[in-house]
Amino acid sequence: MTTAKIIIYFLDRPVEIQGKPKVNYHTYIQSPEWKAKGKIFKKKVGNRCQVFPWIKLKTYAVHHCTYKNLGSEKWNIDCIVLSKTAHAIVHSWLVGSIYPIGVSEQDKKGRNTKFSLARPQMSKIQSIYTKFLSIIYVVYNHPIWYKYPNLFQRVFHFYARLVGLFLYLLR
Repeated sequence: MTTAKIIIYFLDRPVEIQGKPKVNYHTYIQSPEWKAKGKIFKKKVGNRCQVFPWIKLKTYAVHHCTYKNLGSEKWNIDCIVLSKTAHAIVHSWLVGSIYPIGVSEQDKKGRNTKFSLARPQMSKIQSIYTKFLSIIYVVYNHPIWYKYPNLFQRVFHFYARLVGLFLYLLR
């Protein structure tokens, strides 16, 4: 093979060389493959919620902690098993919302906030207060607070992973 043919061969290679194909989340979540994975993940924790294991329910949600490996998730790394209540907490309270919001909406939250500090003729106290507000604004709008998963969600996921490991060892 000539060099040109080798390069073309590698460019035309299947996905494992160039990276994974983009998986459509909504189609994938409805697929038999995802439903089968969900059953396996739930079985690993003895059909319990990884946040509230002391409450036994009939249905659980499999929650994505990250979407990096969509289509090839691993239990307790990419996904955890949650009750409906725990799942609502991740997508509402830990985001600063009363109602559950989607990940894409959460990612937009900080960047869409309007805030202006332009005020002429401020007193010294007003100036200090404005600087304080600007620091709070910058800190709050840092991606660690609003980009999925935010800091609170990461702590929540960590706790759920520990409980999940404990449940796995107990079953």
